[in-house]
Amino acid sequence: MHKTHLARDYLYIFLIALLIRCAVLFIFSNEPPTTDTLGAYQPIAQSIINGDGYSRKGILTATKAPLFVLFLVLMQKFFGVGFFASRIAFIFIDSLMCILVYQLAKLLGDRKTALSAGILTGLYPPLIWFSSVKIGSETIFTFFLVLCCLLLVYASIHNKSYFFAGAGCVLGLAALTRSAALFLPFFVCLYFFLKSGTKKRNMNLFLFLLFFLLILSPWPVRNYMVFNRIFAGESRDTASIYVGSQSDFLTNTHQRRIFSNQRLKALSFNKNQVKDEFESRALYYKAAISNYIEQWDRNPLSLLKLYLKKFVMLWYYTESRRWDILMALLNFSILPFSVYGFFVLRSKFNCREALLLSFFVIYFIIGCTIMFPLVRYMVPVMPFLLIFAPFSFRRR
Repeated sequence: MHKTHLARDYLYIFLIALLIRCAVLFIFSNEPPTTDTLGAYQPIAQSIINGDGYSRKGILTATKAPLFVLFLVLMQKFFGVGFFASRIAFIFIDSLMCILVYQLAKLLGDRKTALSAGILTGLYPPLIWFSSVKIGSETIFTFFLVLCCLLLVYASIHNKSYFFAGAGCVLGLAALTRSAALFLPFFVCLYFFLKSGTKKRNMNLFLFLLFFLLILSPWPVRNYMVFNRIFAGESRDTASIYVGSQSDFLTNTHQRRIFSNQRLKALSFNKNQVKDEFESRALYYKAAISNYIEQWDRNPLSLLKLYLKKFVMLWYYTESRRWDILMALLNFSILPFSVYGFFVLRSKFNCREALLLSFFVIYFIIGCTIMFPLVRYMVPVMPFLLIFAPFSFRRR
């Protein structure tokens, strides 16, 4: 493609994404960030700013992965208290991510479809909302995931060591943003093994894993020094995992009594008596597994019904419940085109790398369905579905 056309496409996509995000920020400037940002990330960031280290209420913690916390610290150190500077930075990051989506789609198919994918990503409401208003770790996390996938597609096509190493570094940064990416390397390796391996490709996969672990390593090393535990994830309370394991999952009467359930009482669970955040996490996991075993013993089909219900909710369920209907209309309109577009890429474009993008999506669907189905958790892989969707209209 001519460099002038490429630069023009980049500019169009970036400006569309940037301007609409700035407009949304102007309209909803008084809207607070997500409860996760205010209740979990910001207290740690404030502790660092105050000189109390990576802690909550004076107690060292590992409840949240560090990268988004450090981002908040930098923004507030240089630009003062509040989230306006963070929103501006996020708007630029998310607009750049739309360019990465364009480049990724162009590698898989052609310029026309790539342009559609980039613009669709720029116009996708949840991406706009989380980058310009309800700022959270999703925006940085999504940027790293798309960049990682782009480098892996280059690696798949050219089999160059520096693409594998770069992808490993970027995925390490993603895991330092949200621990949801910790097990994604297994899916990446599975893709390359299915593609057929050579000695050089296997060495490149080793490089990918090595650089992933090198970038990730400061966090588990710090946790070992502080807590005497080798722990690469987040020690946050996993109450949501427990809630998602119950047969009456998120019914209206169930939402208000998360902590008063009889199973937690049977485990002698008392938040004020738990020694540390790691023990709290373990108790929630134990309660969730116990729930699943009980449901399986009682009726295996009830467990299947629960997972199907959670899979459906994954595409529309929001914390406030205000946007559920709109999210259902939006995402269930996109999904059929994305699925068909994937098969068009695989059959008519003979694009093997489309499978790699689908692995990213499948990984998050499995994880969020098992754990807790919030549409916010699926936002980071929606760019991949928005890449597939325009291909449903292409005829080669």
